[in-house]
Amino acid sequence: MKSKENTGVLLIVISAITYALMPIFSINALEEGTAVSTLLFMRFSLAAILLWIYIFLKKMPYKTSKRNLIYIITIALLGFTIATSTLYTSYRYISSSVATLILFTHPVFVLIFEKFITRSKVTRRKFFALIITIFGLIIVLYVKEPLNTKGVVFAFIGSITYGAYCLGLSEKETQKLGGVVVTAYVASTTAVAMCIQSLFTGMPLISSQPSTIVSAILLALISTILASISFYEGLSIVGPSSATLISSVEPMFVVIFSAIFLNELITSNTIIGGVIIILGIAILEHKKKNVPLDVPLKKSS
Repeated sequence: MKSKENTGVLLIVISAITYALMPIFSINALEEGTAVSTLLFMRFSLAAILLWIYIFLKKMPYKTSKRNLIYIITIALLGFTIATSTLYTSYRYISSSVATLILFTHPVFVLIFEKFITRSKVTRRKFFALIITIFGLIIVLYVKEPLNTKGVVFAFIGSITYGAYCLGLSEKETQKLGGVVVTAYVASTTAVAMCIQSLFTGMPLISSQPSTIVSAILLALISTILASISFYEGLSIVGPSSATLISSVEPMFVVIFSAIFLNELITSNTIIGGVIIILGIAILEHKKKNVPLDVPLKKSS
């Protein structure tokens, strides 16, 4: 039994690491001039194709009602697609570590949405977690050299819309589909949206640059498919509460990887603020029954 639990924990950690590699695979392509819509179309179209193949081979139930399908497409467009595209855009202006830490404040917005939309009760624990997370974010953003305002705004838009997306995933009929199937639907929706955006803006659907092609393949295989499947399988073993708590270490992996692979400067503010944000998320998610599915689709984002 203990061995099975260890396997579950390992799968969640693998998921966190593979999601955390997303900026590493993305930034070089973006710096070379690849449009966000092009990179995202390449990533999610490939991911969608492979995920549907996986679903059919595994004979996973994927059919849902027309109403729920429209619902999933709506939250994917208004939540995940916007969150992912704005996060990628923020990479052009601020470091990936700071952008990711801002994105990971999305549980705060989930809490706010729950209060004003679903009229859920805000407990003392949740309020305490909210204050801690905001305090950590202030520390991250409080630096001697001002951060690029555009980058911060784009990252916050990503956090807000991803929070709305996570809240949307708590709908019962959607949760019955399972993480992999929902990821496939969301990836398909995002790919179509990025296709339309590319056509309207005159950007190519597929880049001819070898480095961008490699980035898109790595994003699809590692930061989408492997990340979502390992999270889904790990969650089925350890449960949603433990899975969410374990996966909250993802921002720290982003900070470490960004320093190693992108030569980003790790400031004391980033480290201290990041730890405080993770603490706030851990308190907020503790004993939480329903866990939002991260897809960056972590997530994406």
